[in-house]
Amino acid sequence: MLVVNSLTDKRIFENKFNLVVADLDYTLTNFGQGHQQGVKELARELGKDLTIKFNDIFFLIHQEHVLVTDRNWSRKKEFDQTISQMKSLYYLKSKYGFRKYSRELFIITAAKMLNKEVVKVEIEKGRDAYWHGVANHSPIYPDAKKFLEKINKNNTSLIIMTGSDSVMKVSQNLSLEYIPELSKRYKAKRVERCGIKYQSLIIGDPIDKPDERFFDLVEKEIKKLGSFHKKNILFFGDSYRADLKVPEKRGYKTVLIKRL
Repeated sequence: MLVVNSLTDKRIFENKFNLVVADLDYTLTNFGQGHQQGVKELARELGKDLTIKFNDIFFLIHQEHVLVTDRNWSRKKEFDQTISQMKSLYYLKSKYGFRKYSRELFIITAAKMLNKEVVKVEIEKGRDAYWHGVANHSPIYPDAKKFLEKINKNNTSLIIMTGSDSVMKVSQNLSLEYIPELSKRYKAKRVERCGIKYQSLIIGDPIDKPDERFFDLVEKEIKKLGSFHKKNILFFGDSYRADLKVPEKRGYKTVLIKRL
């Protein structure tokens, strides 16, 4: 695995490759900037205190996401406690398991932590305001833009592999139902707003990274695009565990992006 701080790192292009499989958020697009705007939009709907707690939950979940290993992670206990609390509030109507990235769940958990009451319409309005802010303010990173221009010029194929946003249907009693088609539509619209030219798109609904079955789907898309040798395919991501661990195990070359 190659670790870089920029997608313009010359070491990337020392490899001969004709297919790129890349994560979207934090790899090609500045999700952090989009999240900041999403939080502002959420605060207008649900208030500052709840939004601060929502933001705390988000960054705790994200910090765990980008760890190579949680060994000696100082926030491991806090993370486990938060996940336990989220699960205790989670009325699951899905065969696909617990969806820890659900912003609807973040809102409900934050409200419970603050002993505040929220209702269905508030959760949905807050959710939509947040994702609207994210979709409209997550630009392509400057280095990623240069990288994409270069691979387009070289006629290198691009597959985007992006995780589920775990969008939920909210019931009056605040139970949450994960409907893969609904969640996938939300994410597809957000991907479209990015304006990135790609040959194939895999969204983690209902099977998400790092599930082996997600990468089975990626490999099916690779085969559809042509006959590529593994040594000529590069996988890019910001999370080793989610984006790169399985491809690396399967013999692909991987690049971990860790922007300063």
